[in-house]
Order: sequence, then structure tokens, then C-alpha cells
Amino acid sequence: YAPVLGAAVAIAVAAVVPFSATIVGADLDVGVLYLLAVGAIGVLPVFAIGNEGLGTSRSPGNYSETLSVGAVDRSRRVPQFSSSVRFNRDQDPAQPDVLAPGVNIISAKPGGGYTSMDGTSMATPHVAGVAALLWQARPDATVDQIELAIRQTCTKLEGEDPARYGDGLINPLAALAALTGAQR
Repeated sequence: YAPVLGAAVAIAVAAVVPFSATIVGADLDVGVLYLLAVGAIGVLPVFAIGNEGLGTSRSPGNYSETLSVGAVDRSRRVPQFSSSVRFNRDQDPAQPDVLAPGVNIISAKPGGGYTSMDGTSMATPHVAGVAALLWQARPDATVDQIELAIRQTCTKLEGEDPARYGDGLINPLAALAALTGAQR
């Protein structure tokens, strides 16, 4: 319901509807239709890729219509749990698209208080937050411009297999400069 509330960034760490459901008599998946619809009205769907490691991914994070997020630790290493996979498809075959901090992240816990957690679900809010800040800096930007600014400015990880990190670790300041043309 993010578009109804006027949100420009939709973040989800677990699917509420079965994204593998299909419409009877149609070739398009319900999840794809949803993601196309939110993108068309100016919402960037940002999803966690999953926590099952190399060669795996989770829906809807593995849909080409999303900005998928994997995890990285403080040493700029991809943890074993962070999912990554390459699909046999033309559009966006390598997943995840980007990485963000996802190890030892302080998070609220059920019942109150805080705890340290690991996971791509801990990394995803970092990317959604960067997207929101980019829209704050340039409210007229399109979904594609925001996503491109984030993806094209990522930092590659030395010593890591590129198949594990997509475009790399997000670089918020570089993304801001790329989007606005401002010098860093």
C-alpha cells in the first residue's frame, strides 16, 4: 500500500502475497504485474535477495523489476548467507543488484528493546533510505534515474567474486553527486 500513502520507495523483506501466483489465462505473474504497476506510478521497489547463500535467491527480490539487495560486512566482504544467483534472462540476470551493510545491524526487536541482527533484510533499509534521500534532493527524479544513480556509483569489492555483489556496495554520496551534478 506504499503508493496509496504517497511513498516513493517501497521496501519489503517478506512477500505478503504469493509472488509465484499467476493469473488464469495470462502469461504474466501477479508479482510482475504489481511491480510494473508500482514502478509506473513512481515507486522504486527495493527488496532483500535472501539469506540462503550462493546460487539461491528469494522472490520478489529476484524479479528483474526490483532493486535487489544483498548484504556486506564491515570488512567489505559478502557473508556466506547473502544470496546471489545468475538467471538465464535478458533483463537484469545477475542478482543481487547492489549490496549494503547487513551484518551486526542494530534493530528493534519484538516486545521492545534492540538486538544485533544479520541478513539481507537488514541491508535493504539502507538502500531504501538512500533512494528516499536522493528523491529529497531531487523530487522531480524518475524511478529509473534514482535506481541508475544508486547502481552506477557502487563500489566494487576487491577480492570478492563479482557474481556475489552485482554492481557493488552502495555509495550514497557518489549517488547524490551523480543525480544532482553536484561536486563531492
